[in-house]
Amino acid sequence: MRDAIPLTNNESDNNKPNFRTKRNRLLVKKANFNPYVPYGKLFFHNTGDGKNYACTASVIRTDNGNIGLTAAHCIYNQNNNWSSNMVFCPGFQNGECPVAIPVKGGSVEVVNNKYYYDYGMIKFNYDQGKLQDRTGCFELVMTVSTINM
Repeated sequence: MRDAIPLTNNESDNNKPNFRTKRNRLLVKKANFNPYVPYGKLFFHNTGDGKNYACTASVIRTDNGNIGLTAAHCIYNQNNNWSSNMVFCPGFQNGECPVAIPVKGGSVEVVNNKYYYDYGMIKFNYDQGKLQDRTGCFELVMTVSTINM
């Protein structure tokens, strides 16, 4: 995942380079700060185009304690392919990943077939109890409503 790039377009609507396409390196090394925070980067391999990408992800409060939230298109693409080699790096900072936590699966939801309204849940393969107890977590509150189009 050293060559992972953020999952964004290379250019913005006005054809200027998008600053978010800067390459990020996955360097696992000891941090001089507490890396156990409830947010970080999710690195993954897109099995559809064969490239490595990165998105943001967060730990959310659940009974299981090892669930995260990210964009669905980070774990499942429009060609019906699941991403592979997913790794969550809480506390990712300045190109360094002080803690690499494997992701073992996920589920996705796409609203009205529009991928900019998508979200995905991921399950962390954390074998030291509940990750949310170590990192802290965000509350997730969802309201079901009807969208009139």
